[in-house]
Amino acid sequence: MESLSPRSLNFSRFLKGYTSFPDALEAAGPPLNLGPTPLGAPISMFAQDAGGDVLVHVEDGYTPGDSFGAWTMVGQVTCGQSDEWEKKLSKVKGPAWGDRLNSVLEPQAFLAVLHHVERNHLEHLVTGSKKVVLDRLRLTRMLGSLSADEESILDAVSGAPITSVVSRL
Repeated sequence: MESLSPRSLNFSRFLKGYTSFPDALEAAGPPLNLGPTPLGAPISMFAQDAGGDVLVHVEDGYTPGDSFGAWTMVGQVTCGQSDEWEKKLSKVKGPAWGDRLNSVLEPQAFLAVLHHVERNHLEHLVTGSKKVVLDRLRLTRMLGSLSADEESILDAVSGAPITSVVSRL
C-alpha cells in the first residue's frame, strides 16, 4: 500500500516500538496526517493491533491541512490459508476504527492475501459485507505499468485451473 498512497503505515511493525496500543496509535497520527483518539472506542487492555496491520489515509485532492471526509483504510495482512481468511477479515471493526482515527467516514476494511483469490471464494468473503479482499494479482495490476513478461505471468496465473474450497449452491 505504501506505493499507492503517500500516507500509509505498516502499523504491525510500527507498534513494536511502543509499550501500548494507545501510545502507538497516537504516534501514528502525524505520519498519516490524522489526529487519532486511541481510546475513542473500547479496546482490550491486552490489544496488540486491534485488528489493524496496515493503516492508510488517502488525502489526495483535499486541501492541505483539511482532509475532512478523506478516505481511510484499515487492513489485515495474512499469509494464512484460505480457510482462515474469513476470520482474519472479521478482525477489522470499521466503526471502532473510525472512532479511533477521528474519521467522519467509516474506514474501508480490507484483507490483503499473498495468494490468488478465486472468484467463488472472493464472492463468499465479500458478499453482504462492506469489506474488500486484495490478492497479489489485483495488487500487481494496480501498479499500472507492467512489462510484457509480467503481464503474461499474470495472465497465466489468472487462467490456471483452481480447485474451489467453496461450493456453489
